[in-house]
Amino acid sequence: QPLTVTVNAEGHIRINQDVYPDDVFADRLRRMLIARDTRKVYFDADDGVPFERAMAVMDLARGGGAAHIAVMTERLN
Repeated sequence: QPLTVTVNAEGHIRINQDVYPDDVFADRLRRMLIARDTRKVYFDADDGVPFERAMAVMDLARGGGAAHIAVMTERLN
């Protein structure tokens, strides 16, 4: 299963199904990327998420080691 980072309408960040606060998100993502030997994540934000919040989460993901962020236009099955 690929690593999918999502932001819901309330601004909460998920890595796959687990919710993480901003202050631990980057560290947790870094550990997951190392364990999977990848630097790619898929990113999705709910329609109601402000652009600034979506960009802030992508910046956090980059800080967590994501070198390739694929912005999703459709849900992964």
